Amino acid sequence: MCHFITMVFPASADTNLLAELFRRRHRSMERLTNPHVTTQLRPDEMYVQPAPKMCDCGTSLGSLRRGTEPPRVERRETEQLRRKGWSGAKIDRWLQQQTQYLERIRQEKESRESAARGADPDSWCQTISELLALPGVGYAGILLHWYSGGIQSERIQLADRRRVRVDSSTPDFLHNIDEDILYEFYS
Repeated sequence: MCHFITMVFPASADTNLLAELFRRRHRSMERLTNPHVTTQLRPDEMYVQPAPKMCDCGTSLGSLRRGTEPPRVERRETEQLRRKGWSGAKIDRWLQQQTQYLERIRQEKESRESAARGADPDSWCQTISELLALPGVGYAGILLHWYSGGIQSERIQLADRRRVRVDSSTPDFLHNIDEDILYEFYS
């Protein structure tokens, strides 16, 4: 379905200051309670989504890891089409149309967002630095995940948690992050 970028902060961080910073970045901040993620976090952490108006599909975060893979279509979607009597050729045409449609939507969205926020990794580097400068924010965690369900209910198993110095958060580093790893940026 979609990529979403979620974040983790110390619970002591001032949510009003976080929300204001995200507003300046054309995002809103929504507190998340997904039990599949929160049980993997420390008790003194908060889990949030710095949400754009829609998903984060087309983000360049982790894009060099993804390569040029086709859009992800869940196996259950193609199985449902087969049960409806669609032939393999018809499903292949539908997948090709989905690919073209999603690529066009991604390009349009990327164009609009880049005009509003600047280059994605550069903007994230600056955002991370600004977050770490806020009182009570000793670290800022970023989690990139491909969702096939709801953001509050998706079953996510964190593959790892990695601490990264903020001076390592270059655009090249952010282009190469992996999905399902919580990157904890600190000063």
